Amino acid sequence: MERDLWSVSYVCAPQHPERGVAVTRRVLSRVGGAVCLGLAVTALVSAARTGGQLLLVAHPDGPADLVAAGGVVWAITAVGTAVLLVLWLYRARANLATWAWARPRWAPGWAVGALVVPVLGPFMFAAMLADVARESVPPAIPATGARLASLAWAWLGTALPAAVLFGAATAAPEPASYVLLAGAEGCQLTAAVLLLVLVRTVTSWQDAQPRPWSAPSVPAPRQPLPGDATMRT
Repeated sequence: MERDLWSVSYVCAPQHPERGVAVTRRVLSRVGGAVCLGLAVTALVSAARTGGQLLLVAHPDGPADLVAAGGVVWAITAVGTAVLLVLWLYRARANLATWAWARPRWAPGWAVGALVVPVLGPFMFAAMLADVARESVPPAIPATGARLASLAWAWLGTALPAAVLFGAATAAPEPASYVLLAGAEGCQLTAAVLLLVLVRTVTSWQDAQPRPWSAPSVPAPRQPLPGDATMRT
C-alpha cells in the first residue's frame, strides 16, 4: 500500500519542468528568424525603392506609381520588423534570468521603455542590445561576448547616419540629394546586415546553452517506515 502511494505521488509530480522554458526558446528562435527575414525584406525593398527613385531622374516617364508603392511596402515591413525586434530583445533578456552566471544590467521592460525616451532612446536600446549580446555568451569566453556587444554599437553607428542622410536627402537640392540618398542606402544596408548577424548569433548562443534539467530526475529514496523489512531485526 505504501509503495502504491509512493508510485502515485511520483507519477502525479511534475515530470517535465523544462517544457515551459523550452517553449520560450522556440519562441525566441522563431521570432529571431522572423526578425532576420524582416530585415532582409526591408533592406531589399528599400534598395529597390532608391534605385527606382534614381531611375526616375534619368527617365521621368518611368513607373512613378510603382516607386510610390515601394515606399508604402517599405514602411509596412520596417514597422513590422521593428515590432518583432523589440519582442525578440524582450524575450532574449528574459531568458538570461534562467542562467546563474548571467548578470544583465537592463530589465526586460527597457526593450519597450527605451523607445519612448526622447533623444537618448536609440542609445539606450543599443546599450540593452549590447548587454543582452554580451551576457548570452558564457563568461569563459569573454572575448566573444565583447565582440557581440561591439556589433550592437556598430549597428547603431550605421543606423543613425542612415536616418540623418535620408532626412537630409529630402531637403537637399538636386543633384546633392541623390548623393545623400545613395549614402543613406549604403548605411542602411550595412546596418541591416550587422543587426541580422547579431540577432542570429545571439539566438544561436541562447539555444546552445545547457539546460539545468538535463540530468535525469530520480525520485528521492523513501524513508523506511515502521513495519518495513528493513526495520525488522
